[in-house]
Amino acid sequence: MESAILLILGLLIGWVFARWQLSKEIGTGASPQSHSAAAPNEPPLASRLHQINETLEPFARDAAHTNELAENADFRKAAALLADPKIPLESVLDYAFGQNWALSCAAFVALKERPDGRTAASRVPPRFNSLSVWQMTFALKFLASVEPKLPAGAPLIGYRDWWSENTLLRHVLADHFAALGDDDPADPGADVMALPDATRSQIKDLLRDVHHPLAARLAEKLVPDAPSFEQGAGSSHRSSSAFLESLGRFWDKDEDKNAGIHLEAPSWKDALDAAERLVNGGSARVLLVSGEPYVGKTTFLRLLASRLKSKDWRVFEASGADLQAGQMYIGQLEGRIREALTALDVRNDIIWYVPDLLALAMSGTHQSQSASILDQILPALAAGCVLMWTEATPAATARLQQVRPSLRRYLEIVRMEEMPEEEALALAKDFADRLGTTLGKTADPSFAATAIDVAESYLSAMHLPGSALSLMKLSALRTEKAAAKRLNGDHILETLSQLTGLPLSILDGAERLSLENVRDFFSSRVIGQPEAVASVVERIAMLKSGLNDPGKPIAVFTLCWPDRHRQNGACQSRRRISLRLGRPHDQARHERISNT
Repeated sequence: MESAILLILGLLIGWVFARWQLSKEIGTGASPQSHSAAAPNEPPLASRLHQINETLEPFARDAAHTNELAENADFRKAAALLADPKIPLESVLDYAFGQNWALSCAAFVALKERPDGRTAASRVPPRFNSLSVWQMTFALKFLASVEPKLPAGAPLIGYRDWWSENTLLRHVLADHFAALGDDDPADPGADVMALPDATRSQIKDLLRDVHHPLAARLAEKLVPDAPSFEQGAGSSHRSSSAFLESLGRFWDKDEDKNAGIHLEAPSWKDALDAAERLVNGGSARVLLVSGEPYVGKTTFLRLLASRLKSKDWRVFEASGADLQAGQMYIGQLEGRIREALTALDVRNDIIWYVPDLLALAMSGTHQSQSASILDQILPALAAGCVLMWTEATPAATARLQQVRPSLRRYLEIVRMEEMPEEEALALAKDFADRLGTTLGKTADPSFAATAIDVAESYLSAMHLPGSALSLMKLSALRTEKAAAKRLNGDHILETLSQLTGLPLSILDGAERLSLENVRDFFSSRVIGQPEAVASVVERIAMLKSGLNDPGKPIAVFTLCWPDRHRQNGACQSRRRISLRLGRPHDQARHERISNT
């Protein structure tokens, strides 16, 4: 019994001594290799690092400087374990780019100590976009110790928008450039020089804030001087135009087709002057025209483009769908976006018109790309390398600012309201004269007046002046095939009848209507429903007599009937169809049209 107790005590003392010896070796920085040889059954690397991290992580969170972390005993233990040549290099790199930033910093210290660490140096800069500032600090110290050295600008390949706003990162970069020495050749690296001009411009702005001679020399090499369009530059300009035309179209290509149809309303002059100054002054990045449908947003931009033509500006139109068309492989869209941004550089005097910027913000993502098309072009917009025009409804404008708050600082918003009826009528008369001149016809005064009136009454989903002008344009196109030499209000009513399906006898306020004929018309088609027919006929009678409220819809009908399928003698459901007609025209407008 006593011998057994002595044996157990001896084993326990031996185990305690072994653990003490192990902690002594790690604490004094002894080579883990000797420990590995002495204890082949030691826990795996992950378990040992996990045990160290239990005390290292709380300390790292409270540390005020990277030096405090580097001097911590647990941090040195983790670095020593990862520096063991028996640990595969790939495992160390996994920790270096892992989610645990404290162990990541220790891994970069280990790479600096490992004989094979220099072979992994080229794999570090491309991963800088996923590192925090503290991780970058240790990663840059590792890169500065590698021979032969990488290009001084190699880490800049991972540039992210937040880098320019981080003061600590600028100090870290200054320390890195100081470690490289003033005699460094200031090579940005081929990968960095292959970045789009917009991204390189942002990196250049960052380097200017670093305040180090090497950073200044790198900034000078990053963005070349503006290209000259003399001699050989013309072929490059033509090449860019050819590429863009494969994606979308230039507005000046259809100027002849649209000549004379874009009228400038007097109330738009101040907004057009302000927008022109913004573009010529270089302060506009995204010009957004916000308004309800058909208030004239596209016409506003077309007029602005005509003004800027004298300054050699061209407007190119392409949507997100145009950029994505024909995409087959992962990475193809990203390459097309980069090429498009290069061709759309403002130095080429090109403005990019995007019909729907919100759609651009919601498209372009896939399994290997979480950034939308708008996210990928934001750096170019932020750097002022691309000038964009777009339009949206007020609801879409609010949604866009909610989805991409970072876009707000680059937006210049022109808000357009529905045009008053009097101003819209004056614009419609000018438009009628231009249509008549183009078609070789004469436009009666009733042509414009009727268009304004019925657009307000029956095209309530659209707004003035676009609703009336579109109706006039459609009516004029219909008369091209006819022998009529005059454009009048009857042509407007005929076109509206085709659009809405309403008979001319209802649309034309001057035509008498037989209510008996209307009642017979509905009764022959709606069998056994005299109350429903009477309700419809009553509303039509009020419409023709002008007794309905001009501020309310003409009528809202809800047609209900029982379902044939019954259960337990009860009707399972009732189907409902709601019919809503547009606002009626008031008696004053009716009298005005009759007089003209």
